[in-house]
Amino acid sequence: MEKHKYIRLADTIRESIEAEEYPVGKPLPGERELAEKYQCSRQTVRKAIGILCEEKVLKQVHGSGNFVLKKARRPGSGLVAVIATHIALPNFTKTLLSMENTLIDGGYYPVIATTDNYLDAERKVVEDLLGKNVDGIIVEGVQSSYPNPNIDLYREMDAQGIPFVFINTRYKELEKAVFVGMDNMQGGALMGQYLLSKGHTNFAGIFKSDDQTSIERYSGFARYVSERGSPPRDSNLLWYTTMSISKLIDDFAVSCVENCSAVACFNDEIAFMLYETLDRKGVKIPDGFEFVAFDKTEFSQRIPHKITTLAYPQEAIGKLTARKIIHLIEGKSETSARLRWQLYDAKGNIFEPME
Repeated sequence: MEKHKYIRLADTIRESIEAEEYPVGKPLPGERELAEKYQCSRQTVRKAIGILCEEKVLKQVHGSGNFVLKKARRPGSGLVAVIATHIALPNFTKTLLSMENTLIDGGYYPVIATTDNYLDAERKVVEDLLGKNVDGIIVEGVQSSYPNPNIDLYREMDAQGIPFVFINTRYKELEKAVFVGMDNMQGGALMGQYLLSKGHTNFAGIFKSDDQTSIERYSGFARYVSERGSPPRDSNLLWYTTMSISKLIDDFAVSCVENCSAVACFNDEIAFMLYETLDRKGVKIPDGFEFVAFDKTEFSQRIPHKITTLAYPQEAIGKLTARKIIHLIEGKSETSARLRWQLYDAKGNIFEPME
Protein backbone atom coordinates (compact mmCIF):
# COMPACT_ATOMS: atom_id res chain seq x y z
CA MET A 1 0.00 0.00 0.00
CA GLU A 2 1.33 3.43 -0.95
CA LYS A 3 2.07 5.76 1.96
CA HIS A 4 -0.16 8.80 2.44
CA LYS A 5 1.39 11.98 1.08
CA TYR A 6 1.84 13.54 4.52
CA ILE A 7 3.70 10.42 5.75
CA ARG A 8 6.03 10.59 2.75
CA LEU A 9 6.60 14.28 3.48
CA ALA A 10 7.41 13.51 7.12
CA ASP A 11 9.99 10.97 5.90
CA THR A 12 11.51 13.57 3.55
CA ILE A 13 11.76 16.24 6.26
CA ARG A 14 13.22 13.67 8.65
CA GLU A 15 15.93 12.85 6.10
CA SER A 16 16.65 16.56 5.59
CA ILE A 17 17.06 17.00 9.35
CA GLU A 18 19.45 14.06 9.46
CA ALA A 19 21.43 15.64 6.60
CA GLU A 20 21.53 18.87 8.66
CA GLU A 21 19.65 20.85 6.01
CA TYR A 22 17.51 21.87 8.97
CA PRO A 23 19.92 22.19 11.95
CA VAL A 24 19.10 21.13 15.50
CA GLY A 25 17.89 24.09 17.56
CA LYS A 26 16.73 26.10 14.53
CA PRO A 27 13.14 26.53 13.26
CA LEU A 28 11.84 24.89 10.11
CA PRO A 29 10.74 27.17 7.28
CA GLY A 30 7.08 28.20 7.55
CA GLU A 31 4.17 26.09 6.29
CA ARG A 32 3.73 28.19 3.13
CA GLU A 33 7.43 27.88 2.20
CA LEU A 34 7.46 24.14 2.85
CA ALA A 35 4.29 23.66 0.82
CA GLU A 36 5.86 25.47 -2.13
CA LYS A 37 9.16 23.60 -1.79
CA TYR A 38 7.58 20.12 -1.65
CA GLN A 39 4.69 20.87 -4.05
CA CYS A 40 1.92 19.99 -1.63
CA SER A 41 -0.87 21.62 0.36
CA ARG A 42 -0.37 23.39 3.67
CA GLN A 43 -2.66 20.77 5.25
CA THR A 44 -0.22 18.05 4.15
CA VAL A 45 2.66 20.04 5.68
CA ARG A 46 0.69 20.47 8.90
CA LYS A 47 0.03 16.71 9.19
CA ALA A 48 3.69 15.87 8.46
CA ILE A 49 4.84 18.32 11.13
CA GLY A 50 2.37 16.75 13.55
CA ILE A 51 4.02 13.34 13.06
CA LEU A 52 7.49 14.76 13.70
CA CYS A 53 6.26 16.58 16.81
CA GLU A 54 4.85 13.28 18.15
CA GLU A 55 8.26 11.68 17.54
CA LYS A 56 9.82 14.63 19.44
CA VAL A 57 11.92 15.47 16.41
CA LEU A 58 10.21 18.88 16.29
CA LYS A 59 8.70 21.11 18.93
CA GLN A 60 5.98 23.64 18.20
CA VAL A 61 6.58 26.98 19.90
CA HIS A 62 3.51 29.20 19.73
CA GLY A 63 4.23 32.33 17.75
CA SER A 64 7.77 31.22 16.84
CA GLY A 65 7.45 28.13 14.64
CA ASN A 66 8.54 24.49 14.66
CA PHE A 67 11.99 23.91 16.12
CA VAL A 68 14.25 20.94 15.40
CA LEU A 69 14.92 19.06 18.66
CA LYS A 70 17.08 16.21 17.41
CA LYS A 71 18.39 14.45 14.35
CA ALA A 72 15.95 11.86 13.10
CA ARG A 73 18.14 8.97 12.11
CA ARG A 74 15.12 6.73 11.84
CA PRO A 75 11.82 6.25 13.62
CA GLY A 76 12.93 5.32 17.13
CA SER A 77 12.27 2.00 18.82
CA GLY A 78 12.80 3.47 22.28
CA LEU A 79 15.30 0.68 23.02
CA VAL A 80 18.80 1.28 24.39
CA ALA A 81 21.08 -1.75 24.71
CA VAL A 82 23.52 -2.04 27.62
CA ILE A 83 26.42 -4.45 27.03
CA ALA A 84 28.06 -5.34 30.36
CA THR A 85 30.91 -7.71 31.16
CA HIS A 86 29.17 -8.90 34.35
CA ILE A 87 25.92 -7.53 35.76
CA ALA A 88 26.19 -9.10 39.23
CA LEU A 89 29.51 -7.54 40.28
CA PRO A 90 29.17 -5.32 43.37
CA ASN A 91 30.77 -2.34 41.61
CA PHE A 92 28.23 -2.45 38.77
CA THR A 93 24.81 -3.25 40.29
CA LYS A 94 24.05 0.32 41.44
CA THR A 95 25.58 1.70 38.25
CA LEU A 96 23.22 -0.42 36.17
CA LEU A 97 20.18 0.50 38.26
CA SER A 98 20.98 4.22 38.00
CA MET A 99 21.48 3.84 34.26
CA GLU A 100 18.18 2.01 33.83
CA ASN A 101 16.22 4.58 35.87
CA THR A 102 17.70 7.50 33.92
CA LEU A 103 16.93 5.84 30.57
CA ILE A 104 13.35 5.09 31.62
CA ASP A 105 12.87 8.66 32.86
CA GLY A 106 14.10 9.81 29.43
CA GLY A 107 11.53 7.66 27.63
CA TYR A 108 13.80 4.73 26.71
CA TYR A 109 13.68 1.06 27.63
CA PRO A 110 17.03 -0.60 28.54
CA VAL A 111 17.87 -4.05 27.17
CA ILE A 112 20.74 -5.78 29.01
CA ALA A 113 23.28 -8.17 27.46
CA THR A 114 26.40 -9.68 29.05
CA THR A 115 29.72 -10.88 27.66
CA ASP A 116 31.37 -12.40 30.77
CA ASN A 117 34.44 -10.50 29.53
CA TYR A 118 34.86 -12.78 26.50
CA LEU A 119 35.57 -11.32 23.05
CA ASP A 120 33.61 -14.05 21.24
CA ALA A 121 30.56 -13.25 23.35
CA GLU A 122 30.96 -9.54 22.62
CA ARG A 123 30.99 -10.22 18.88
CA LYS A 124 27.84 -12.32 19.08
CA VAL A 125 26.01 -9.68 21.15
CA VAL A 126 26.99 -6.77 18.87
CA GLU A 127 26.16 -8.70 15.68
CA ASP A 128 22.74 -9.46 17.14
CA LEU A 129 22.14 -5.80 18.05
CA LEU A 130 23.12 -4.60 14.58
CA GLY A 131 20.19 -6.61 13.25
CA LYS A 132 17.73 -4.99 15.64
CA ASN A 133 16.22 -1.52 15.80
CA VAL A 134 17.97 -0.13 18.87
CA ASP A 135 18.29 3.62 19.28
CA GLY A 136 21.67 3.50 21.02
CA ILE A 137 24.13 1.26 22.85
CA ILE A 138 26.10 1.57 26.09
CA VAL A 139 29.21 -0.63 26.11
CA GLU A 140 31.48 -1.89 28.87
CA GLY A 141 34.65 -2.93 27.05
CA VAL A 142 35.93 -6.51 26.99
CA GLN A 143 39.61 -7.18 27.82
CA SER A 144 40.10 -3.52 27.04
CA SER A 145 43.90 -3.38 27.28
CA TYR A 146 44.30 -5.81 24.34
CA PRO A 147 43.74 -5.16 20.62
CA ASN A 148 40.06 -5.83 19.93
CA PRO A 149 39.04 -7.98 16.94
CA ASN A 150 35.47 -6.63 17.04
CA ILE A 151 36.26 -3.03 16.07
CA ASP A 152 34.76 -3.61 12.62
CA LEU A 153 31.36 -4.08 14.24
CA TYR A 154 31.59 -0.77 16.09
CA ARG A 155 32.55 0.95 12.85
CA GLU A 156 29.53 -0.66 11.21
CA MET A 157 27.42 0.60 14.11
CA ASP A 158 28.71 4.10 13.46
CA ALA A 159 28.05 3.76 9.73
CA GLN A 160 24.44 2.79 10.47
CA GLY A 161 24.06 5.91 12.60
CA ILE A 162 23.63 4.03 15.88
CA PRO A 163 25.22 6.11 18.66
CA PHE A 164 27.20 4.34 21.38
CA VAL A 165 28.89 5.33 24.63
CA PHE A 166 31.58 3.39 26.47
CA ILE A 167 31.48 3.09 30.23
CA ASN A 168 34.69 2.94 32.34
CA THR A 169 37.01 2.82 29.34
CA ARG A 170 37.05 2.67 25.55
CA TYR A 171 39.06 0.74 23.02
CA LYS A 172 42.27 2.34 21.79
CA GLU A 173 41.12 1.84 18.21
CA LEU A 174 38.07 4.03 18.94
CA GLU A 175 39.78 6.90 20.73
CA LYS A 176 37.22 9.44 19.50
CA ALA A 177 34.26 7.50 20.92
CA VAL A 178 32.42 9.04 23.86
CA PHE A 179 33.03 7.35 27.20
CA VAL A 180 32.30 7.92 30.87
CA GLY A 181 34.72 6.70 33.52
CA MET A 182 37.10 7.59 36.29
CA ASP A 183 40.39 9.49 36.15
CA ASN A 184 42.39 6.38 36.92
CA MET A 185 45.79 8.04 36.62
CA GLN A 186 44.68 10.51 39.30
CA GLY A 187 43.34 7.64 41.42
CA GLY A 188 46.60 5.71 41.16
CA ALA A 189 48.59 8.78 42.14
CA LEU A 190 46.25 9.35 45.10
CA MET A 191 46.84 5.77 46.24
CA GLY A 192 50.61 6.26 46.02
CA GLN A 193 50.43 9.56 47.87
CA TYR A 194 48.45 7.97 50.70
CA LEU A 195 50.89 5.07 51.13
CA LEU A 196 53.93 7.32 51.14
CA SER A 197 52.25 9.65 53.66
CA LYS A 198 51.90 6.65 56.00
CA GLY A 199 55.57 5.81 55.73
CA HIS A 200 55.27 2.84 53.35
CA THR A 201 58.10 2.56 50.85
CA ASN A 202 58.11 -1.20 50.19
CA PHE A 203 54.70 -2.20 48.88
CA ALA A 204 53.20 -5.04 46.90
CA GLY A 205 50.81 -4.53 43.99
CA ILE A 206 48.13 -6.72 42.42
CA PHE A 207 46.76 -5.47 39.09
CA LYS A 208 44.86 -6.86 36.11
CA SER A 209 46.72 -7.00 32.82
CA ASP A 210 43.73 -7.37 30.45
CA ASP A 211 41.82 -4.33 31.72
CA GLN A 212 42.74 -0.81 30.57
CA THR A 213 41.38 0.75 33.79
CA SER A 214 43.83 -1.40 35.77
CA ILE A 215 46.72 -0.39 33.53
CA GLU A 216 45.86 3.27 34.11
CA ARG A 217 45.51 2.83 37.89
CA TYR A 218 48.88 1.13 38.11
CA SER A 219 50.49 3.72 35.82
CA GLY A 220 49.33 6.58 38.02
CA PHE A 221 50.48 4.76 41.14
CA ALA A 222 53.86 3.70 39.76
CA ARG A 223 54.64 7.12 38.35
CA TYR A 224 53.84 8.89 41.62
CA VAL A 225 55.89 6.65 43.93
CA SER A 226 58.77 6.30 41.46
CA GLU A 227 59.16 10.05 41.09
CA ARG A 228 59.50 10.20 44.88
CA GLY A 229 62.19 7.56 45.15
CA SER A 230 60.14 4.43 45.95
CA PRO A 231 59.59 2.59 42.65
CA PRO A 232 57.62 -0.70 42.74
CA ARG A 233 59.81 -3.82 42.60
CA ASP A 234 59.10 -6.53 40.05
CA SER A 235 59.26 -9.24 42.70
CA ASN A 236 56.45 -7.55 44.66
CA LEU A 237 54.06 -7.20 41.71
CA LEU A 238 51.39 -9.65 40.59
CA TRP A 239 49.75 -9.23 37.18
CA TYR A 240 46.73 -11.41 36.45
CA THR A 241 43.95 -11.90 33.88
CA THR A 242 40.30 -12.80 34.31
CA MET A 243 41.14 -16.49 33.94
CA SER A 244 44.36 -16.70 35.98
CA ILE A 245 43.75 -14.94 39.29
CA SER A 246 42.99 -17.86 41.66
CA LYS A 247 46.23 -19.80 41.11
CA LEU A 248 48.42 -16.71 40.94
CA ILE A 249 47.15 -15.12 44.15
CA ASP A 250 47.59 -18.43 46.00
CA ASP A 251 51.28 -18.45 45.07
CA PHE A 252 51.77 -14.73 45.78
CA ALA A 253 49.93 -14.20 49.07
CA VAL A 254 52.56 -15.26 51.63
CA SER A 255 55.48 -13.38 50.06
CA CYS A 256 53.26 -10.31 49.83
CA VAL A 257 52.87 -9.92 53.62
CA GLU A 258 56.35 -11.25 54.46
CA ASN A 259 58.24 -8.83 52.22
CA CYS A 260 56.06 -5.71 52.19
CA SER A 261 54.26 -3.37 54.58
CA ALA A 262 51.27 -2.64 52.32
CA VAL A 263 49.53 -3.89 49.17
CA ALA A 264 47.91 -1.80 46.42
CA CYS A 265 45.06 -3.68 44.71
CA PHE A 266 43.20 -3.15 41.43
CA ASN A 267 39.93 -3.46 43.36
CA ASP A 268 38.60 -4.54 46.74
CA GLU A 269 37.48 -7.92 45.41
CA ILE A 270 41.16 -8.74 44.88
CA ALA A 271 41.97 -7.44 48.38
CA PHE A 272 39.26 -9.76 49.73
CA MET A 273 40.67 -12.73 47.79
CA LEU A 274 44.14 -11.99 49.19
CA TYR A 275 42.78 -11.83 52.75
CA GLU A 276 40.86 -15.11 52.29
CA THR A 277 43.97 -16.83 50.91
CA LEU A 278 46.08 -15.70 53.86
CA ASP A 279 43.39 -16.78 56.30
CA ARG A 280 43.09 -20.20 54.67
CA LYS A 281 46.85 -20.68 54.86
CA GLY A 282 46.88 -19.62 58.51
CA VAL A 283 49.18 -16.66 57.83
CA LYS A 284 48.95 -13.89 60.41
CA ILE A 285 48.77 -10.40 58.91
CA PRO A 286 51.49 -8.27 60.54
CA ASP A 287 50.47 -5.28 62.66
CA GLY A 288 50.51 -2.12 60.57
CA PHE A 289 50.12 -3.96 57.25
CA GLU A 290 47.77 -1.98 54.99
CA PHE A 291 45.38 -3.04 52.25
CA VAL A 292 44.59 -0.22 49.79
CA ALA A 293 42.12 -0.96 46.98
CA PHE A 294 39.89 0.67 44.40
CA ASP A 295 36.06 0.61 44.19
CA LYS A 296 34.81 0.53 47.85
CA THR A 297 32.14 -2.16 47.40
CA GLU A 298 30.71 -4.76 49.78
CA PHE A 299 34.01 -6.68 49.59
CA SER A 300 35.60 -3.95 51.69
CA GLN A 301 33.18 -4.68 54.52
CA ARG A 302 33.76 -8.43 54.33
CA ILE A 303 37.43 -8.11 55.32
CA PRO A 304 37.89 -8.14 59.13
CA HIS A 305 41.23 -6.37 58.62
CA LYS A 306 40.09 -2.79 57.89
CA ILE A 307 41.19 -1.52 54.48
CA THR A 308 41.67 1.82 52.79
CA THR A 309 39.55 2.30 49.66
CA LEU A 310 39.02 4.62 46.73
CA ALA A 311 35.28 5.02 46.18
CA TYR A 312 33.74 4.36 42.75
CA PRO A 313 30.63 6.60 42.43
CA GLN A 314 28.32 4.00 40.92
CA GLU A 315 25.12 6.01 40.74
CA ALA A 316 26.79 9.12 39.31
CA ILE A 317 28.56 7.09 36.61
CA GLY A 318 25.35 5.29 35.64
CA LYS A 319 23.28 8.47 35.44
CA LEU A 320 25.91 10.40 33.46
CA THR A 321 26.39 7.56 30.96
CA ALA A 322 22.65 7.27 30.35
CA ARG A 323 22.30 11.03 29.87
CA LYS A 324 25.07 11.05 27.29
CA ILE A 325 23.57 8.25 25.20
CA ILE A 326 20.17 10.01 25.32
CA HIS A 327 21.78 13.24 24.10
CA LEU A 328 23.51 11.42 21.23
CA ILE A 329 20.25 9.73 20.24
CA GLU A 330 18.63 13.17 20.19
CA GLY A 331 21.32 14.42 17.82
CA LYS A 332 23.18 16.53 20.36
CA SER A 333 26.97 16.56 20.56
CA GLU A 334 28.66 14.95 23.56
CA THR A 335 32.15 14.62 25.02
CA SER A 336 33.82 12.07 27.26
CA ALA A 337 33.94 12.54 31.03
CA ARG A 338 36.39 11.40 33.70
CA LEU A 339 35.36 11.70 37.34
CA ARG A 340 37.92 12.07 40.15
CA TRP A 341 38.52 9.52 42.89
CA GLN A 342 38.22 10.08 46.63
CA LEU A 343 40.20 7.96 49.09
CA TYR A 344 38.79 6.82 52.45
CA ASP A 345 41.16 5.53 55.11
CA ALA A 346 40.45 2.49 57.29
CA LYS A 347 38.48 4.69 59.73
CA GLY A 348 36.29 6.07 56.95
CA ASN A 349 37.93 9.51 56.85
CA ILE A 350 38.51 11.20 53.48
CA PHE A 351 42.21 11.53 52.74
CA GLU A 352 43.07 15.11 51.85
CA PRO A 353 46.21 15.19 49.64
CA MET A 354 48.74 17.85 50.53
CA GLU A 355 49.98 18.37 46.95
